Amino acid sequence: MTYSKSILCGLLAISCSLPACQKSNSEASATPTGITINQTSYTQDNIGEVREGSSVFQTAIQASQEATPTYVTVYFQEKIQPRGGLDLIPSYITVSHDGSTRQGKWTGGTARTSSYQNGRPTLLFDQCRFEGDITLTGTFVYRQKSNEPEEIFLWPDGDPFAQWLSGEPYWDGNNLGNIQNPQIIVYRPDIQTAPAPAVLICPGGSYKTVATYHEGSLVAQWFKEQGVVAAVLYYAFPSGHPEIPLSDAQQGIRYLKENHYSIQSDPNHVGVIGFSAGGHLAAFVSTAFNHDDIDVALPEKRGESRPDFSILFYPVITMTEEPYVHEGSRNNLLGTSPTPEMCRACSPELLITPQTPPALLFHAADDNGVKIQNAMRYVEGLQAQNIPAQLITLPSGGHGFGFYPDYECLPQVEEAILKWLQEVPLKNQ
Repeated sequence: MTYSKSILCGLLAISCSLPACQKSNSEASATPTGITINQTSYTQDNIGEVREGSSVFQTAIQASQEATPTYVTVYFQEKIQPRGGLDLIPSYITVSHDGSTRQGKWTGGTARTSSYQNGRPTLLFDQCRFEGDITLTGTFVYRQKSNEPEEIFLWPDGDPFAQWLSGEPYWDGNNLGNIQNPQIIVYRPDIQTAPAPAVLICPGGSYKTVATYHEGSLVAQWFKEQGVVAAVLYYAFPSGHPEIPLSDAQQGIRYLKENHYSIQSDPNHVGVIGFSAGGHLAAFVSTAFNHDDIDVALPEKRGESRPDFSILFYPVITMTEEPYVHEGSRNNLLGTSPTPEMCRACSPELLITPQTPPALLFHAADDNGVKIQNAMRYVEGLQAQNIPAQLITLPSGGHGFGFYPDYECLPQVEEAILKWLQEVPLKNQ
């Protein structure tokens, strides 16, 4: 992994002791008695947190003269239990400040859980040493939060395309339609020994609905079990405005990269996964970051939305090559009478450059919904730029097999994903 080499220059130690005190609402708090980094005095900004049943402890410390907190995240080799006297083995630490991160592997020292203080457990660090001249000593009070999936709204200050969104969301089976407030549903691994890769999952639905189950939550749960932070994207629908879902996907990628300290992800390994029309969106966000043909939200941040890899399932790709165009997706994305220029601007196979990330694609040989030539055109475009690309043709499954547990080729799909991740985007991790 590649990280910034300069953060909090001269960082030598984190030393603290945080006994608990009682508030009127019985909420435990922390009284600082000497957190220091490079001779700067810090206080704990809030009680530290441990996700229920997880292996990651995180807290924030604040210097009085600084506006932004410093985030300290410690990863352990096993789950942190909320009972006293349990010895723990740290494996990794990250210290994030002002957008830069310093990290190191554990080299020595001891850590253990202690008794509850005012209903809150504590973590005791005794000269825990890490690479990068980081030493952690002291006591932290922490709360345990539920490890259930977390909803995060992409546009908390209001959707930039609200003028084109109206009506109420509705459910059609497990498919969600007419989304008005785009969000991501974040699933975090239980066991993490270092910052985890992350993926943004774009379910399909012909740009009319989002298939939340077999192309959403089932996918996220499997990646979570593999130690990957997974976020399911509930994107708004275009109604002839392709900038709407593209902006949502770009914002989702940026969120996973910019908020890596809070979701314990590795900002250098953030990928995108897409199914059917969601596969088009995943390929679109993988190629449109260095093109300005679409008037996306936050165009000044377009370059920051590049994913590091993509995995596409039976993707809709071309909007121009008539025998292979998926007309339903194109009509919903671009309207029923798009111009040739707009069709080209929304065809990912025509937007590939040397900066496009590598891709793994799956398509069933008996898919009568989206023709396999869509996947083939994307792979051909990547290979023409010498970008790693692989298309796996499955013998059966039709269109929309997703991650249904009874899909006969699912074990083959899962094995291929893990193998490809280790050989291509995560090779040097």
